[in-house]
Amino acid sequence: MDMKIIKREKRLCTCCMEEHEVKTVLVEEKMTFKNVKIVYEATYFWCDAADVFYMDEEQMQKNYLNQKAAYQKIINGSVDEKI
Repeated sequence: MDMKIIKREKRLCTCCMEEHEVKTVLVEEKMTFKNVKIVYEATYFWCDAADVFYMDEEQMQKNYLNQKAAYQKIINGSVDEKI
């Protein structure tokens, strides 16, 4: 899976509970939502120690909005401003 590193920060990693450099990455997600295949960008933290993506609440909300916008763009041809 390709990921683009957008930020590096040394801090407590809540995934492995160790202090190390945690990367904020951008990943292209592909999924089926309401029987419609969509592609959108999602932001995650990356823990090198555990070799895993994880996210906080803010990222979860932003990723959900990106997913919803991608779906609306396919269904309506444009993004609904209310999301």
